[in-house]
Amino acid sequence: MDATGSFTACQLCQTKHCCTKLGVDGLIERAVLTPSEKARIERVTGISARDFAADLDGDGFGCSDIIARPDGRCTFLDDNKMCTIYDLRPIDCRLFPFDIAELDGRYYWIVYDKFCQLKVGNWEEQVAKFEQEYLPELSPYLREICTRTRKSAPDQAGDWRLLRPVAIKVIPSAA
Repeated sequence: MDATGSFTACQLCQTKHCCTKLGVDGLIERAVLTPSEKARIERVTGISARDFAADLDGDGFGCSDIIARPDGRCTFLDDNKMCTIYDLRPIDCRLFPFDIAELDGRYYWIVYDKFCQLKVGNWEEQVAKFEQEYLPELSPYLREICTRTRKSAPDQAGDWRLLRPVAIKVIPSAA
């Protein structure tokens, strides 16, 4: 990963727009925002959270979906498919094409091979870095995020590939 938070491997990609396919045609759910990410985006951009985030549980305290544009793409993508909040993008976006799935009550790292043209690379190094940098902030919300969007059977080969269990001892409740 480089200083901007992009994967070095992504610099070799011809399209550089794999994440713009999220939420389109229901292939992968839209990115999820933690409460702190939603507040940070609102504070820095001046855009009201109600204009870019939809609460997952309706109570206003948990995680939110990023609202989609009419064409199904993220509300933060401009007409050139460039992220307008790239430096503020949520952890869910920073992880892509990686994600965390709950399978049989355990959390696993997965990679969306269908959307990433690069099939090579040291995924373990990236995943270990994510666990160190992002998991502390994300872990209180894993159950909420995974219960909503990431409960998929391992037989969905082709869209994603199972990498390994997430290295975390206890998943605390966000409540």
